[in-house]
Parts: sequence; structure tokens; C-alpha cells
Amino acid sequence: MQQLKRTSDRNVVDRNTQLTDAIHELSLTERGDDLSELPGARFGEPSSGSQSAMPITHRSKVDIPPAHGGSQHVQTAPRAAASSQYASVVTGPQLNGHESGETKNVDSGALMNIRRRRTGSWLLGNLSYDDSQERLQDKLVRVMEQSSVDRHRKFIPEGQLSKLITRTTVELELARCEQSLRKRLQIWRPPTDMRDIQKEARIICGDIDRSRSTLDTENYKHARNDHREMRREYRKIFAILLLIDRPSRIRSFLETEVCDNDLPLVKASRDPSKLERTNASDTPLRCFQKWRSSTIARFEEQQWTVLAPIFKRLDGEHVVHCELQRGRMLPFTSWEKAAPRGGFGQVYKAKIHPEHCFFHDAEGSNQVFAVKELFTVEKEDFRREVRILKSLSSDRHAHAHLITLLATYEQSGNYSLIFPWAEADLLGYWKNIHPTAPKNRDAAALWLAEQCQGLADGLYKIHHWETFSGSGLLHPDSLPINKSKEVRASMRPSKSTSTETLRQLFGRHGDIKPNNILWFPDGGRGVLKITDFGIAHFSTKGSVPAQSRSWVANSPSYRAPERDLPDWMLSPSWDIWALGCVYLEFITWFFGSWEAVVDFAHRREAVDPYYHSFWTDTFFAIENDKRSGVPRAKVKDSVTQMMSDLRSKRNCTEFFREFLVLIQRDMLIVEQNNENEAGTRRKCSHKITVELSSIEQKSRIPLYFL
Repeated sequence: MQQLKRTSDRNVVDRNTQLTDAIHELSLTERGDDLSELPGARFGEPSSGSQSAMPITHRSKVDIPPAHGGSQHVQTAPRAAASSQYASVVTGPQLNGHESGETKNVDSGALMNIRRRRTGSWLLGNLSYDDSQERLQDKLVRVMEQSSVDRHRKFIPEGQLSKLITRTTVELELARCEQSLRKRLQIWRPPTDMRDIQKEARIICGDIDRSRSTLDTENYKHARNDHREMRREYRKIFAILLLIDRPSRIRSFLETEVCDNDLPLVKASRDPSKLERTNASDTPLRCFQKWRSSTIARFEEQQWTVLAPIFKRLDGEHVVHCELQRGRMLPFTSWEKAAPRGGFGQVYKAKIHPEHCFFHDAEGSNQVFAVKELFTVEKEDFRREVRILKSLSSDRHAHAHLITLLATYEQSGNYSLIFPWAEADLLGYWKNIHPTAPKNRDAAALWLAEQCQGLADGLYKIHHWETFSGSGLLHPDSLPINKSKEVRASMRPSKSTSTETLRQLFGRHGDIKPNNILWFPDGGRGVLKITDFGIAHFSTKGSVPAQSRSWVANSPSYRAPERDLPDWMLSPSWDIWALGCVYLEFITWFFGSWEAVVDFAHRREAVDPYYHSFWTDTFFAIENDKRSGVPRAKVKDSVTQMMSDLRSKRNCTEFFREFLVLIQRDMLIVEQNNENEAGTRRKCSHKITVELSSIEQKSRIPLYFL
């Protein structure tokens, strides 16, 4: 019996020792020490400190709450001067009414009853909590989407954050943290007031804002201006902490008011192991002070999971440009090359996650878009093209046959443009979509007439551009070269905020060809739109000397004859020549097929001495004048013969005869120096539009196609 009593007393001492260790750990927690970095600190793992035993060298009385035996006492060791607020620690009721000196032993049943109280569901109040339910961290991992651009990384869609991280789920997770802490420390203490947890959940979800009285001014003064209040949420911060198994750390972010608007956090310049706000004054954040470097690195990496950008352009809004940090993931769920690499960029077919793109009335379907990645290293070239496309996409200049820019972004020094996705360009339409001649010829002819008239009208929009001063569309080489530097500077866009005045600019697309005319299906036969304004130029004069420019980009097949002749003027009429070439190929496809278009190109092929002696299929040839020896251009005989053959076809209607005459007489002509000489100047895009409109109206009369 004495041996059994000694064994029972020894068990009581061991339990009291465990409680003493727990009090010590709680006192460390109150001082702010990082218990989560101790061994076994992850949720659901027992703390190694709670299992250790320590010789009791001094004992003090600890009150027992009345609910567990009245005002009784049990001896405990002070262990590192435990905090006085834990002086009333439950250790158990009296065992068999016996006392050993000043010590009252605790029976095992009472101790288990106390343990149930400190780990039981009462902590969660009225919350419906089941530990077997799927945890919020697992739900976030489950909804992650893989980025097709960076295939080894995943992102959480924006809408899923709002759906999963709600007041209820946050309250449950905070309560789970509290319960896990109590299990880990193996101690009973007064429970956290559920009203405090609910208030924290409301702050995290942005339902209420914290008072600025707790603001860490030194760390926060650079983040926002006082005059601009932003709604603060901590959903993304909380999601990051869940992903790195540190959700209880959210309180330090609430205290220092480091919220979602501050993301992404960057490495501090003075101490790369710490994090600070972007554009901060080299001030590490206090919420990371007691973190391990490895945990901070995990936070820095996981933050990109919740920071996938949102591309949007709503009705009436301007095109938005996003400057993305190097680590930021693009929300593209599919990514593939749409065409061979071009001279100025690569086009990709991309599918953007539906929760990360909001575009008003964008062509295409299923969140599929065209992303053009530019090769230019000149930031000004990118900005100029973007300014042109933004102007074309504005309500003032939007046109049904000109491409619409949806958004732009810059990442790691690369510039990209987002457009609606087109099923094909005009060349692909002839080759792949409809390689044979149309069957319903009347309907197809009417569609062809509408599209050709629309393309000419869209080109007129570019050639005669009405804009306000300060538009920034002028290219430096497009300014008159015979002016002094002061005059040229005065003609450039002004940054002044004074009243802007409407003025006329003369634009040139510079690269009209079937590849730069896109086909968008619209439920009918589709719509054609001009795209690719990478080499477009705007000037204050209708024409400028071409040879004075360092280099004039062009496509070999559709370039105007003046490109290869000396002392000629660079003007919008070069686009008229190229458009006439496209029109002629369009009619060739209509009466034949894709094979007829290919055969026409072969008939035009010849060695081109002005293009590195390569074989090209231009629509003109240059010959030296027999008398003067001066090189002169003329339309190739194969081109003239093709127009004659098309007019002589039995099924060539009056509509197409007039169309071919317009091409031959007013578009595919070689311009002469004498502007007053009849038949030596191409018609402007406005006159082409008017004549095509007249022909298109006639085409609606059934007898006109007979």
C-alpha cells in the first residue's frame, strides 16, 4: 500500500510539472516570443516542451476555481517567473481528501475533466465546428489553377478568395488556431472572447476598418496619403498565412495594418531577410520581427499565389496598362503560339481565367484572346504604338473595321498587348476557312462589298486623324525635317494642361496586307478588321520625303513602287496601293479559290534587284527609261492581265466590273511627279470609300449581280 501511495504521489508531481512547463510557455507567448518556431509548433503537433519533466525545487500555492473544488491550492514551480495573470490555473480537485504538507493531490478523472474543458468545443461558442471537415488551407490548394505560361506554378482565382475566405470560415479558422494552441501548450486558461474573434474576422474580410490609433506611423506613413482612403482587407494576407501554416500570425498584420493593398511585399534593402512595403523608405515591417528567415522566404514566395493580375476594360473606360513584377503569375490557363514569329513580335493564343478578365463587348468567346509580345527594346516605340491603339479604341475614334486594344502589360522588360481573338487573318480565311469559291455567290458578293468598303473607311480614319494637342501620336521622324530643332520641338505634343485644341494629323498604317487584316466570326460571314500598327506614322504634313528617313518598314509583296524610286514622298497613298493589291487578290479568291490566289502570286514572281535580288511577288516592276536611263516603275503585265481575265469571265457581274475598274484606275497606278497631271495620282481613302459605298449600295439590287 505504501508503494502504491508513493507511485500515486509521483504521478501527481509529474502532472504538476507538465502544468508548470505549460505556464512557462504561455508566459513566453505573452512576452511575444515565437513559439510557432519551436519544435512541434505546427498545428496538430504536440509540443516537446509540454512532455518534459523538471525537478520542482520550490512550490507555491495556486488557487483552484470554485467550479473544480472550491478555493483549494496545489503546489507548482514558478519556472521562469510565470505571468501573474496565470496565477489561477486549474490543476484538479483534492484527491481522497488527503494533503501532503501544503500540497493537495489531483485525481486522474478530475484532471481529464479539466483537459476536456481546455480543449473542448465550448471554445467555439455557437460556431458549428467539426475537426473532420476539410480545412480552409486544403480548400485553397484545391481551387488553385496552373499558369500555362509558368507551368510549375499555380495561382488562386480572385473570385475563389472571396468565396472561401468569409467571416464564418475565418472565425472557424481563428477558433481552430486558439484550440490548437491550447492543445499544444496543454494548459487551461480563460477562453478568448468569441466577440474578439468575430471582430477580427470582420476586419479580415473588410467589413470594418481598424482604428488609426493603433497605426505604426513609422512603418505606415509612406503607404497611403491621408486624403485617399482605401478599403482595407486582409483576405489575401490570411490566405498566404494559411498556405504557410501560420494563420495565427494574422493578428500581427492587423496590429501593424499591413493589408492586401500593400502586396506584394519586397525585400528590405538594408536587410534582405526582412520584408517591407513597395516603395518603402527602407523600413522593415514589425510584423515579421520574430519570424525565421525561412518562413519569411515562404511568405514572399506564396504571396504571388494570390496576386495574379486582373485585366479589365469596361464600357467607356480607357485601356489599362499593368506593370507586373517579375514573380507575378499571369492568369492564362492556356498559352500557345498562334503564328510563326514575325519581325516585330510574336502572337500567342491565350485563354484568360474568367475571374481575371472583364472586357466590355469584346469579340471572341470563352475568354480566348490574342496576346502580342513585342520584340522592340525601345520603350518609347511600345508607348507610341500603345497610344495609337488606345486612341483607336476610344469612343471617339472606335471603328468597326479597326482592331480594339483591350489591355497592355509589362513584365521583366517585355511589353505585351491583349486583343480580341480572331479565328484567322484574311490569308488564313482564304486558305483554311473557305479555300473554295463561295457557293451562295450573291450573298458572298454582298459581304465582300461591305467588308471592302468598311476597310477603306477604317483606313480613312487613320489617314485623316482628328486629335487634340498633346496626343503623343507623332513619331519623331514624322515631323517636318526642314524645320529647326526649336520649331520641331514646338510641334511635338505638349505636356501642358492648358485647353487643348482639335487639329488634323496625317496618318499612315505602313503595312497593309492580308496577314494584317483579321477575320472575326459574328454569326454570319464575319467582320474584317485592320490590325498591327507597329510601324504606323503620324505627321503634321500630308507627305514627307521618303528617302530622308533612315529606314521605312514594309512588306515586300505589297510595298508601293515609290519605295524603290529616288526622290519620292512618303504619304498615305502608299496604303492605297497596298489596299488595291489586297482587293485584287480578294476578287481572285471569289472567282477561283485559294489555288487561284497562289497561282496569281506565282505569275507575279520575279527577281527583285531592289530587295537583295530575291524572288518576290510584287505588283510592280522597275525598268530604266530608254531615253533618259532614269528608273521608272510600272504595274506588272501579269497584274494587268489578271484584271482583264477577271472582267472577261462569264459570271463577272456589273458590280465586279466597276470594282476592278476602280482598282486599276484609282489604286494600282504609279504616281508621277506632276501632281496636276490627270491619272497620275491615286485617289485618297475618302474618295475610295465614297465610290465603294456607291458600288456597295448598287450591289444590294438583285439585277446588279446578273
